[in-house]
Amino acid sequence: MALTNGRWATVLAVLVATVALGLAGCQNPGGSGGAGPSASTSPGAGLKIPDNARKVAESHNGQRIIHRLLREGTVYVQEAESGRVAYSGRVRASSNVTVDPKANAIAVNDVQVRGDPKLDVAKGYRLYFVGK
Repeated sequence: MALTNGRWATVLAVLVATVALGLAGCQNPGGSGGAGPSASTSPGAGLKIPDNARKVAESHNGQRIIHRLLREGTVYVQEAESGRVAYSGRVRASSNVTVDPKANAIAVNDVQVRGDPKLDVAKGYRLYFVGK
């Protein structure tokens, strides 16, 4: 069956739309198994650090945390004084997690995972990890 110009245009449009949707679904800079930044929790959501979480880094007085996680799992960023969980989310193996209170940013693999985490420059933060 020969395709006419109109049918070629339709086939091409469907192909472009399929590729675009496929690429959009593959954008997952920090997460794993489809859980990217959208899987994060909002501050003050009452989230607790699990008992099996291991503290892997800590900062004081607004110091920046940069930590490379060797395994896949879930990270938790906790304000040291209040215990408030500022962020939690899935990470892939070999992910770099940065908590920078001065820049008001939490990032996984250099992609900011919270647009407005409201980090306090005067406080310390802890980074916890639970392996998958």
